[in-house]
Amino acid sequence: MTTSIKPPIPAQTPARQLQIRALSPDQLRDLLGMVGRCSPSTLFHRFHGITDGTAYIRHLVAASGHESLTAWSGTRCIGVATLARSACDHELGILVEDGWQRRGIGTELLTCLVAFARARGIDRIVADVLGEDSFVLSALRRVGPLVVTLESGVYTVRVNVRPVLGEPDAP
Repeated sequence: MTTSIKPPIPAQTPARQLQIRALSPDQLRDLLGMVGRCSPSTLFHRFHGITDGTAYIRHLVAASGHESLTAWSGTRCIGVATLARSACDHELGILVEDGWQRRGIGTELLTCLVAFARARGIDRIVADVLGEDSFVLSALRRVGPLVVTLESGVYTVRVNVRPVLGEPDAP
């Protein structure tokens, strides 16, 4: 898979350097290791069903039409984010390993993907968020105006990622 995402300068995480990299096929083993360290609950919240995540990761590495980033602490992959082109939209998905959640890693991955989307002229991204994960809406609100629907306990969030006149391009 060839990707054209150029991540910004790495952000700092507590006590360690976070590096954001474009996904490459040689990262498959590291991604599978990261998914293997995720709890069933974390995987359920990301995939909205019972899965070990390995089929998704294998598909992600082999797929075209997706732009994906990985987050690293040293030599350890700790997260992955994808902007996948569907028939009508660009769908967002982010997974961060349990021990690294709530440290800004998902937000940093989101920020990088939004910058990519804006550079490519993408106007809107879509994310499905479980109702109990409504805290995710706060991060998405910082990206741009939202249109949110709730059906069967799942928010479908449409985010306008076009910069607002008079504001910087970054979220």
